[in-house]
Amino acid sequence: MSTEHSSFYLVVGGSAGLTAALTESAAVAKASAALHPLGRIGEPAEVASAICWLLDRDRSSWVAGQFVGVDGGLGNVQARA
Repeated sequence: MSTEHSSFYLVVGGSAGLTAALTESAAVAKASAALHPLGRIGEPAEVASAICWLLDRDRSSWVAGQFVGVDGGLGNVQARA
């Protein structure tokens, strides 16, 4: 059996990087947080924790072929008609 770790894609949503525009205005940040099932915008440390877990061969060795969304559940929200 190979000990190589597979490549992975990580889709994130948090208060840094690409989502910084959502947190510049208090009103926009509040509205964005309300969209998340957890009721808040994620922190960079939470995203980093998921990345570290995935990169740890001992802790994530049984994970294969999965989509891991680190987005506070936002990816599971259905669009409203």
